[in-house]
Amino acid sequence: MKKILFVILVSFMVSLMVSGQSAYKTLMTYEKGIKIGENGTVHDSLKLESGVLHMYFGATDIPLANEDTTIQLRIEIDNATDTSNIQTTKINTNIQSASDNSDSITIHRDDLDSLFSLIAILIGDAENPFPAP
Repeated sequence: MKKILFVILVSFMVSLMVSGQSAYKTLMTYEKGIKIGENGTVHDSLKLESGVLHMYFGATDIPLANEDTTIQLRIEIDNATDTSNIQTTKINTNIQSASDNSDSITIHRDDLDSLFSLIAILIGDAENPFPAP
């Protein structure tokens, strides 16, 4: 199951490399769960009522211009409504420069919004991916 989700995530991100115009602005306007540090670093987690989606971005700085950026991404999805029956799906992937590792990619900053949309689909709430806690 983890491998299938990983393949879906990576293949979808690759297919979206040429699209997206305002992902960084959209990212900056998300106020429910994502906190961005002063230097642009995403360093907090996003939590959902129907489960918990922890997002960790290892980028030290997200560029302010339309540039590709190298980030490390780890996603952990807890599909549970209570702690007595937690089923955890972990998607661990490193998105890096292709020159560092042939199995990794560099993601364009403008595609981050598409990445969030994909994650919302994976957890089953594409209509309201970021509900208030």
